[in-house]
Amino acid sequence: MRMRFEKDLKSFSELVKEGPPENEEAEEMDELLRVINWNMKKAAEHQRTGIDTQKKIYSIQKEKQLIVEQLKEKLACLDNPDCRNEGEKEDRPAKFDDLEDAFTYEDDKNVKREATFGEIMTDMDWGIYYHLDERSVPRLMVKKYLVERAKNNLRKLLDIQIIKSETEGNISHKLRKEAYLTLFREKASGKEKKKAGFISEKMVKNILKKMNIDADAPFQVKESDVFQDVDQKIDFIIHRKEKKRGVRVEESETIKDVGIQFSINPGVTEKKKEQVERAKKELKNENGNINDIVLVIFPIKIAAELREKWEKGGRLAGGPDKYLGRDMRKKIFTDLIKNILTEEEVAACWSRYEKKFPDSREGL
Repeated sequence: MRMRFEKDLKSFSELVKEGPPENEEAEEMDELLRVINWNMKKAAEHQRTGIDTQKKIYSIQKEKQLIVEQLKEKLACLDNPDCRNEGEKEDRPAKFDDLEDAFTYEDDKNVKREATFGEIMTDMDWGIYYHLDERSVPRLMVKKYLVERAKNNLRKLLDIQIIKSETEGNISHKLRKEAYLTLFREKASGKEKKKAGFISEKMVKNILKKMNIDADAPFQVKESDVFQDVDQKIDFIIHRKEKKRGVRVEESETIKDVGIQFSINPGVTEKKKEQVERAKKELKNENGNINDIVLVIFPIKIAAELREKWEKGGRLAGGPDKYLGRDMRKKIFTDLIKNILTEEEVAACWSRYEKKFPDSREGL
């Protein structure tokens, strides 16, 4: 998101957290409303929108705060031995088997299956959620799952706020506005989920996520927001922390965030390269956290076919990439990570991953 928009959003967030005065006295309520209106006016000036747009953005911020409050309640319940969190109606019940070091659940065909924590976590990208049994699943896993689920919902609302800011004023070019609106319509209608590029990107990203969660790879995969997607040409971000020893033996930590622009179409390579180079130049003028943007062209021609096979097979935990063969997974991983990890680190990560996902568990 734009830095100015982020600052305005933080101001809204503080106001939402503050809430109305407990005694709701008229004078204090009037003061709060004056502060809110002043912040909305300033935000409208910064983002070149009308006040009505800022009212919508502020209203969405209140929805986000509600999600945060609900998360706090669930985490508090998790620490209370007399309390149990309830799952949503469509959640799949999942238990943890200590002996097998795996989760057990039933797929859409009511067949009992096993899954890793990485598969459980990444299934959110495919619209599948689980209710983790708090008696058998380690507390830290339940906590991570609840937090990631809340973050997933918060990201969706943030994208709506960004789209309103970018399209309901004059801060963005007409073509950029249309790109935002097209993306919004495709998400709302579900059309986006059927596109080969979307399916391929999710599969590739989730392979990397599972490498981190299940094979302890020394990086994390961070989601991009809609501004990074449309304006900065970043589909997702690889986050790496590196520890270095100085002359005096003290350890220092450097953070490297690499934005990934992913495409399955080799025919648009030159066009994509030009877009990425322009985005890199714009990055230099900003004080953001992204250090570099890398273009990755990886034609997965069978993406839609894999998704169909996965859905007909009962939507096993792990997503459509569960049906990718070993060699394809390895190539995806090494091609994406070769400029971020050393050869030794890549080999070590892949070795741990293979132990977690032997060939007998692939292509089910």
